[in-house]
Order: sequence, then structure tokens, then C-alpha cells
Amino acid sequence: MSEKTKIRVCVKCRAAGEPKGPIEDRMGSHLYREVLAAAAGADDLEIVPVECLKVCVRPVTITLSAPDKWTWLFGDFPLGSASDILSAARLYAQTSDGLIAKDEMQPALKLGQIARVPPG
Repeated sequence: MSEKTKIRVCVKCRAAGEPKGPIEDRMGSHLYREVLAAAAGADDLEIVPVECLKVCVRPVTITLSAPDKWTWLFGDFPLGSASDILSAARLYAQTSDGLIAKDEMQPALKLGQIARVPPG
């Protein structure tokens, strides 16, 4: 079992008004590639594309998870958010249980909170 922090990025997410078009042309796919490139060489992170997290009203949606930790679901990440997402993942990784104190969260995380799910 991997102890890495896993960042899942919804590659089907598209901005309001963005045509459906091919998945690889959607905002979520572009952000996934940004995060993947920004995390290059980081052996503590795993960046995973997912086809849909069913939070279409809050694109782009991501999750942060790790074994035996709470999983977070965040939305509203525009293109250019890779550094915020990686900072959030590193903050998450520093916790023993995945619970990030609200006063430690960056504004993008505070505003983008959708849900947290207990481990197991």
C-alpha cells in the first residue's frame, strides 16, 4: 500500500460555457497536466486523472487522500492552480489523520471545500 498523498483531478471538468468536446481539451485535463508537470520528481505525491467526481457545478474538482486519512474533496480550481494544489497536498501530508485546520488552509482551499470523508 502506498503512503503517498494521492491527488485526483477530474479531467472531465469544464468551465461554464466550455463546449463538451474531447476530454483532453477540457479545463480539467489541462489542470491535470499542469499539476502533473508541477509535481514532476516529487516522490511523495501521486497524481491521478479521474473521469468524473460528479461535482460539475464546481470545476475543476480534486481530491486529496492517503491510507488511513480523511479524504478531502475540493472544487473551483481554475487553470494555473497547480501550486495551490501542491501546497494543499503537502499540508495534508503533514497531518497524521488528514484533517487540516481551517486556519492553516490557503484561501483557495477554504473557499473550495466541498466535503471530507472519514477513512475506511
